[in-house]
Parts: sequence; C-alpha cells; structure tokens
Amino acid sequence: MVTFQVLDDSVPELAEDFELVITSLVPSDGLIGSTNVSGASVAPGRGSQTILITESDNPYGYFQFAGPGVTDPIDGEWFPPASHPFNVSV
Repeated sequence: MVTFQVLDDSVPELAEDFELVITSLVPSDGLIGSTNVSGASVAPGRGSQTILITESDNPYGYFQFAGPGVTDPIDGEWFPPASHPFNVSV
C-alpha cells in the first residue's frame, strides 16, 4: 500500500497529476525477488498509476456581488473585498 497525504492550504491551485512507477519490491519475508509465498512482484504492464490531485481554492478566481439585497453567502462563506481595483472584460 502506498499512502499520500495532500495538505490543504489557501493558495489557488490547478489540478495536478503525476505518475507513480513501481520498479521493484522487497517482500517482508526478506527473500530477494518473487517467491511462491511472498507475493512480492510487479505484474507486467501494471507497475504504474497516474495520480490526480484536483483543483482547489478557486484557481480561476472568484466573483461575487456584495451590498444591499445580497444576503446569502455562496458556499457558506463570504470572501473579503479586493484590496485594489480590477477590470472585468466581457
């Protein structure tokens, strides 16, 4: 079993992927190579897997309206207003 821990942060990130390749194994019985009891072998054509970490923290930006009449936050939270002007092209 291979375990990865993906740590969450508040930095907008696009989806990323990488390939995990297993080239050899060391069985827990200490014997080198595959044996009929260890089960430590890599099946031909099955020694790699693509791992995908999905996008997070609104990587394409986040647009919201604030002011009178806007009472429901989106996804349960409000984001603070921008600290500098921005342009929107349509």
